[in-house]
Amino acid sequence: MTRGNDFSNRPDLNRPNPDANPAPIADETIHTRPATSDEIAYRNGYAEAQQEERVRENLRRTRENNSAATGIVVGVILASIVGLTLATIALLSQNRQSNPPTPSPSLAPSPTLFADAPVN
Repeated sequence: MTRGNDFSNRPDLNRPNPDANPAPIADETIHTRPATSDEIAYRNGYAEAQQEERVRENLRRTRENNSAATGIVVGVILASIVGLTLATIALLSQNRQSNPPTPSPSLAPSPTLFADAPVN
């Protein structure tokens, strides 16, 4: 005979010791009909579907976390490449500008405004 809904051995009832004060068996206190095979299959199918849903949800969360982490890594790599490229271009163009052409010394004297002025 089926024991019915005996919840005394469930660990989630927050009892200090479920065996110390077991709950009465449902068949002893309430007269119910035994569950049919369809009802049992429905209950088991529901429980299995709930478990599968939890597994799928955990897999989805894991994929989302992995996707986010991958996106961050790719973003950091791309930003680093762009930054290094810009820094290289800036340094190369700065080197060209920092060496302005120097005037070559001429051998001819430069003309002055006051050529007739006395020199001290």
